[in-house]
Amino acid sequence: MAYETAYSKELKRNDITALEANQYFHEGILTDSKAFQCSEVCSIPLTCANFTKNHQNGINLLTLGHQMQV
Repeated sequence: MAYETAYSKELKRNDITALEANQYFHEGILTDSKAFQCSEVCSIPLTCANFTKNHQNGINLLTLGHQMQV
């Protein structure tokens, strides 16, 4: 399952898209692809797929963290 936006634990901010997360990584603002959760009040862990890839037209997804996938 993919999410359109997530809460960034590093930025302490809601509504971060996967594309924004990728951009923030390349700007040195974010460092951890697993430092996301579904919202500030929801602790379900999310991972930003393709977090370190240097592209903006590729696929970036916020997905359930590895422990939560079935």
